[in-house]
Amino acid sequence: METTSSQRQALIAVELARINLLARANDDADRIAATAEIFADELAAYSLETISAAMREHARRSSWMPKLSEIISLCGQTSRSLEYQRQVRAAKLPAPEKLTDDQVALNLAKIQTLRDSLAHRRAMYRRRAAR
Repeated sequence: METTSSQRQALIAVELARINLLARANDDADRIAATAEIFADELAAYSLETISAAMREHARRSSWMPKLSEIISLCGQTSRSLEYQRQVRAAKLPAPEKLTDDQVALNLAKIQTLRDSLAHRRAMYRRRAAR
């Protein structure tokens, strides 16, 4: 479904009004509408889901009204995160099966080998430091 500019602007106006209330800012409706129009134009490349998530993330992180650059940055991060989540759902990766006793024993042996190696390195560094 294609998103129109007015839908994007309406969503941004609602999110800005929400942030305005949370930040206890005193921006009037005209200022919020004008800011929403500018943001909508600049954020045209992002989906409504991405914009909404980014605006809400800003509201959780900051007690100030957002700058356009902050929202653009958050939209980029959010877009990548949402795309990753979609890919994971699409892949329908199976849940890991219970490990066999042999696999558990092998993993424990590997862990012990790593511990021994770390202990050897620590001892070597202590000897060097003692010189």
